[in-house]
Amino acid sequence: ERGRVEEHISRIRFSLNILYNLPARLALGEVSEPAYAVDIRAGRILSASAHPGRKELTLCKVSMGRALTVITNVKGVEEGATYAISLLPPRRIGGVLSEGMFLGSEDGLLKVEKGEGELLRRVEDKYLKEVRREVLTFIRGD
Repeated sequence: ERGRVEEHISRIRFSLNILYNLPARLALGEVSEPAYAVDIRAGRILSASAHPGRKELTLCKVSMGRALTVITNVKGVEEGATYAISLLPPRRIGGVLSEGMFLGSEDGLLKVEKGEGELLRRVEDKYLKEVRREVLTFIRGD
């Protein structure tokens, strides 16, 4: 029961965030990239630990002005480092709620020098592939 309440609260927070930050995303100008439909922000890693139910995953607590959870399959996430993170619709992965995704490519995760929680205006296309896929899946309702 508590998990369902947590998930509903997270979905409401995600929806409000989309509406609240719409002016900042519109200020990007003419952008046809689906990945920019969600916020891409700088997030500092507060902690990174093994996922309690899935040994191949890492559970990260991230600070972006507020704390949130991001679950990743990428190894070597550094505590204290700041990465580009997309705020995605929350979903359960191995029973734990994840609220975002690290931006990465074959070169690794995208580290950023921006301040914690700051909106990232432009990101190289190679880092947007997975976010694009997640956004399009969400829009289609899959």
